[in-house]
Amino acid sequence: MTENYEKLLNPDSGKANVVAMDHGMASMVFDEFKNPGKTLEQVLAGEPDAVLISPMLVRRFASLFEKHPTVRKIATLDALTLPELSGPLPVFDIDAALDSGADAIKSLLIFGQADRRDYLDNVSYVAALAELAQQRGVPFMVEAVLWGPEITTEKRNDPELINKACRVAFELGADVIKTEYTGDAASFSDIAASYPIPIMVLGGSKTGLADLFKRVKESMGAGARGVVIGRNVFQQERPDKLVKALNDIVHRDVTVEAALKTAG
Repeated sequence: MTENYEKLLNPDSGKANVVAMDHGMASMVFDEFKNPGKTLEQVLAGEPDAVLISPMLVRRFASLFEKHPTVRKIATLDALTLPELSGPLPVFDIDAALDSGADAIKSLLIFGQADRRDYLDNVSYVAALAELAQQRGVPFMVEAVLWGPEITTEKRNDPELINKACRVAFELGADVIKTEYTGDAASFSDIAASYPIPIMVLGGSKTGLADLFKRVKESMGAGARGVVIGRNVFQQERPDKLVKALNDIVHRDVTVEAALKTAG
């Protein structure tokens, strides 16, 4: 039986390089992404395995995606409620996303919310989406993160907490889990080996390319089945080169030095 998550993975490597481009739904508009069509075109030129994007951008830029038929579209269905992070706030339903041309869906599961009712609503929402995704045969990515105000910044890479978040996401029906890298290969390897579904590492704030590539290579070596990186791709002068460099690490396990040359 083919698992839903296999539809998001590169058929040769069994891994995925995903570019996150759904920041606008949380009012995060960066100078490098102020023209969504132009930036999307640059990212697609690098041929990632998938992009994480709003259903409306999938619809508005259908002609761009037609030029890159192997790139899957993962539609984000909810938005962050900044700055308190008490959400996520459901915005689109699964049918609207699929009607827009999406190939998969994604939602947030935020741990550490100040109000327990917000967390319980979040759990109920994710579980309902998982059931609908299963019925429709659509891959469902859950972004399980420790972003709630009850969790200190120092604890956001805590292996025990990350594993708890991944376990809940798995139990609720995730096909793929997007989460933080623990910062330690041994602890992340233990988490990744615990689940029969892909665990993918998120990118976070923009950082130096050498540090980014080292973290990607380390996390992939520790069992990650892919990366979901946004700002470190589209905030670069040549997003297409960044995508290609990440493809080289994720699918071909090239050295950091080789990836830097590709990105250069």
